[in-house]
Amino acid sequence: MASVGRPINSWIYCGAYSTLDRRTLEIVYLTHIRPILEYSNIVFCNLSDGDSEKLESTQIRAARIITGATISCSKANLYLETGWEELKTRRTKQQLIFLYKIKNNMTSPSLQTFLESPDLLTRRYPTRNTGEFNTIMARTENYKKSFFPSTVSKWNSLDTKSRNASSLLAFKSSLNNDLKSVPNYYKIGTRRNQITHTRLRLGCSNLMYDLYKNFIKPRPNCLCGHHTEDYIHYFMNCPLYNVARNTMFLQLEVMYH
Repeated sequence: MASVGRPINSWIYCGAYSTLDRRTLEIVYLTHIRPILEYSNIVFCNLSDGDSEKLESTQIRAARIITGATISCSKANLYLETGWEELKTRRTKQQLIFLYKIKNNMTSPSLQTFLESPDLLTRRYPTRNTGEFNTIMARTENYKKSFFPSTVSKWNSLDTKSRNASSLLAFKSSLNNDLKSVPNYYKIGTRRNQITHTRLRLGCSNLMYDLYKNFIKPRPNCLCGHHTEDYIHYFMNCPLYNVARNTMFLQLEVMYH
């Protein structure tokens, strides 16, 4: 699947510096490419760490193309910038959602035979184990990572409220309560400006401090003589850009007053 994603990412790359903006490129990836990477993902949830990284690298490359971030930007910062989840995290959630469907008779009844649920009716008082399944023993690591053994273990680690959610929508909401969306202003403006702003946020711009931090330049000094050319100095203090800065402030004052 990673090999399928590479040529499609190349297609995105071709459009990344044409008329397509970040919002459009992201829609293309999320609707046409990521579904290919995740097709039947609960079936291959036991893939090796190496294969998982290969799959993840396809999404990381797409994130770099869409945002305009450079190779020096870390994976963690890319995910903060895009608001996406790692593919392995999404696989885990899909596993749990499918197990919820099995538990609540939303799938074929034959799938329930793989589970050995405790007899909850014998409990006199509610306990923290309510809604748990018996752990499925596995002799091999490969089987341990397969759907039922691994998902049951992940299910039992959920809180009681999530396990006993009243509906599928409520269960999905409990899994996604930590998701954060990125601000809309990340996706406005021209493609060139979007890339510039992204690189300033991620610390991979052409400012001397960013180049120094990424081992490209030997010193972080600004041409004006200041010891550090970071984004604060560039936007607010550097005397080389006083005219442009004053023009910008005047335009902002007219725009918002």
